[in-house]
Amino acid sequence: MENAVDRFLNKINLTLPVKVAIVGASLTFLFLIGEGAEESFGPFLAYLYGSIPFGYLITKYWTGKNITAEGSGNVGMANSYNVGGMVPAIVTTSGEISKALLPLTITFLYYDLDLRLSCFLLAGTYLGTNFSIFLKGKGGMGTTMMLWSLLVLSPLSLVAILACMVVTMKVMKDTYHMALLNYAIGPFIVFIIDGRPILVTFVTFAAMIYLIKLKRDMDDLGVRHRMMSQRRSGSF
Repeated sequence: MENAVDRFLNKINLTLPVKVAIVGASLTFLFLIGEGAEESFGPFLAYLYGSIPFGYLITKYWTGKNITAEGSGNVGMANSYNVGGMVPAIVTTSGEISKALLPLTITFLYYDLDLRLSCFLLAGTYLGTNFSIFLKGKGGMGTTMMLWSLLVLSPLSLVAILACMVVTMKVMKDTYHMALLNYAIGPFIVFIIDGRPILVTFVTFAAMIYLIKLKRDMDDLGVRHRMMSQRRSGSF
């Protein structure tokens, strides 16, 4: 049954012009506040890498299916598994992890893992993951990338967030609301446990995009449950 939160979020219509505006405004803001060429131009390059739709490419190659038109429509690990099975999901996961680890490896090797630059680059890859230039603004949700980013930058925050995910999964029956809640409280967890302003800002930025983008039919866990029910009933 739709509640007030669902009604409010469903009113947010991310059309292509809106997605272009989000990406353009975000990258322009990062360019303007960037200190040095790395921070000003790095997010643009990171956006292009983040835009590589590993889930779409692998699932299309492995099964011939268009992942954006099946399941949740997300171009990520979960929908790759729902639509294409284990092999596409594993390869997609590796690609999505690289969207976190490649920028962090660059900052580790050449900039002593500078946190500010790391967050600038990760913001770029997160935008690309969600709004791929190669899929006309379609994309995944960026959860895999975010989890691995926190694993490197703030492991204790990641542990706390995963613990909250386990608890909410046990308590809440609605996976859609569970996902919304976990992303909503994520920035507060990072603020309490880590507290570094630039990291809290990045996590808040990612959470805001996730919250305005996620719709019930994009909930991969919910879609997976419905697909399994349909297969058991023979209607899928």
